[in-house]
Amino acid sequence: MKDSFVRSPIISSRKLDSRVLFDTFLEFQPCRRFAIAVKPKKPSKVNHEEPLLTMREQLNWAFSVFASSGCLELNDRDTIDAGDVTLMFAHTMKNPAASHLVLERLQAAFSMLPSLRATPYSVSSASLSCSRITYRAFKRLLQLPPLRTLMNHRMTPHTTAIDELSVPVYRDFVYRARRREHNRRVLRRLRYFNETKVARLYFHRWAQNARDRQAARSTMMFAYTIATRIKQRTAFGVLRRHALASIAALEIQRVFRGMRGRMRAEEIWRKIQAVLAVQGAYRMRAHFTSHVRKLRRHNVFAIHIQRFYRGRLGRIQARKKLLTHYYREMAAIQQEREAFRASVHDEMARRLQQFLRHIAADKQHAQRVEEENAKRDFELNMLRLSGDAAQQAARHRRKVTERYDKLREEAECKEERRRIDDVEKQKIVHRRRQREWKAFKSERVARKEALKVQEKENYQRLRTQWENTIAEQVHTREKLVEQLLQLDDVRGESEKMHAQLHQRVKVRSKLLKTKYKSSGVVMPKREIIERAQREIVAEEAEEERLKVSNAKQLAALNMQLTSVMFAQGEKDWLTAEADYLKTLDDEQDERLLAENTEERAARQKSALIIQCAFRGFTSRKLLRDMLSELYIKEFDILTQAPWYRNRLTGKVNIQKPTGLGSKELE
Repeated sequence: MKDSFVRSPIISSRKLDSRVLFDTFLEFQPCRRFAIAVKPKKPSKVNHEEPLLTMREQLNWAFSVFASSGCLELNDRDTIDAGDVTLMFAHTMKNPAASHLVLERLQAAFSMLPSLRATPYSVSSASLSCSRITYRAFKRLLQLPPLRTLMNHRMTPHTTAIDELSVPVYRDFVYRARRREHNRRVLRRLRYFNETKVARLYFHRWAQNARDRQAARSTMMFAYTIATRIKQRTAFGVLRRHALASIAALEIQRVFRGMRGRMRAEEIWRKIQAVLAVQGAYRMRAHFTSHVRKLRRHNVFAIHIQRFYRGRLGRIQARKKLLTHYYREMAAIQQEREAFRASVHDEMARRLQQFLRHIAADKQHAQRVEEENAKRDFELNMLRLSGDAAQQAARHRRKVTERYDKLREEAECKEERRRIDDVEKQKIVHRRRQREWKAFKSERVARKEALKVQEKENYQRLRTQWENTIAEQVHTREKLVEQLLQLDDVRGESEKMHAQLHQRVKVRSKLLKTKYKSSGVVMPKREIIERAQREIVAEEAEEERLKVSNAKQLAALNMQLTSVMFAQGEKDWLTAEADYLKTLDDEQDERLLAENTEERAARQKSALIIQCAFRGFTSRKLLRDMLSELYIKEFDILTQAPWYRNRLTGKVNIQKPTGLGSKELE
């Protein structure tokens, strides 16, 4: 029975029926709202069961349609697909531009929502089939900045931006309200010109036309309101029947599941009572047996404790008797030990005195022998030192000679290494300058190519701008011709052109009428005139395009007028092209002047650097010559290192003067 309720056709097709009912409701709901808003003064019987909903309330109602049967209260845990949210927003958008704008705002809001940020938002149903959104997240979605402006920003005191985007009737109503305001301003301006007879005549004619249009519009809107209410009542009847069927299925499921739950609960309660009775009897028996075993253990422990305590008292008394006998024997042994120590001490003192007397005699004899040996060793050492002095002097002369030879070789090696390093440095500098020159040439070529590309883009931009100007002038000419053809009487500058156009329309109408009669086609006169007007408008647009666009082919009609227009358009284009070429020449001159100035500054900087380097080299060379004449290089025998002595002051310095650089003194 449970499966029969789950697979009920009412429950399984709930989502499909909700979509159909939602489409029906959204088709007629805005029309009813507009009918009530447009004609508030006329009494109308409004059904109180069909409230006047805002767009936000309609979206909440649509959420309940997709989440449940449509008549239950909304819960924050109710969920629907993200594709259904897109359907709710995009369903009422009949205008593609409005639909694109709302979908972009919705996509931005979805990207800001944390629950759907992991999956990139897409309008396709395949990418949104796995994403669910709760009613709490849906309310947060409406409060995000991309949708908050659409939902809360009021274009009028009674409508928001989303209302005007989704309901074409609202847009038409707001447009007509703004048009009425514009007409009021036009009337204020016309009051100034109302003194003349012509202005009053046209004003009365325009007022009569406006009253006729208003009467026709009110009649049409009244009939549209009656039809909308009839369709709305039908839609609400379908909604009510569907809601009653869904609620009945839910109530039956709730009662059956409650009965099954109570039966399971009673069975579980009986099992628990039986288990509690068995557990009580078993635990009572276990408690009694454990109490008896505990008493037995206590008796055994008491017997063991008494036996241990009595044995300990006996051992303490026996130990006391043994210690008394032990201390008495130890006192007698200690007295005998002290008497033996006194006799040993006396014997050791006597023997130590004899030993010290023998040591003093041996020490005096050894001291006399040592003094004689020291005198003989001193005489032999003096003879050996006098022989080593001559050998040491010879070795010193050889070491000094070898040291000077080594220093001379090191100085020659350093000089040779410096010459080799200078040659290698010159090679490295030469290679670096070659690379810099290649980079400079490639950069100059790239700069020229970039300038060519930029000139090409600028020329293309000028050409595009000129074509846009041509299209705008052609469109203006076409609108002017259409307006002149729609008017019956024109005064002022356009009167001559108006007469010519109407004359051409008459001639063209006669030609078309003759053509239709010859072919046997019956065409109303109004349609013939409209077709003639369309052909005249197309010819005027083509003539204007040939006039401004520098075309090479001339039109078949009005050959002389078109040639004059061609010459004027060609002159304008040549003027614009000459200005563009002059601008390119000026930019080229400025660029050459800037490059010459930069190159001159670089050459001056390089010359200054070379001059400073040469002056520094000359001054360092002069300083080395002066220091080589002032200092003398000498060799210190004690430290085995050279030192430098100043001829003027006589001061000696171990370190080499910094002004000498790599130069070594001889």
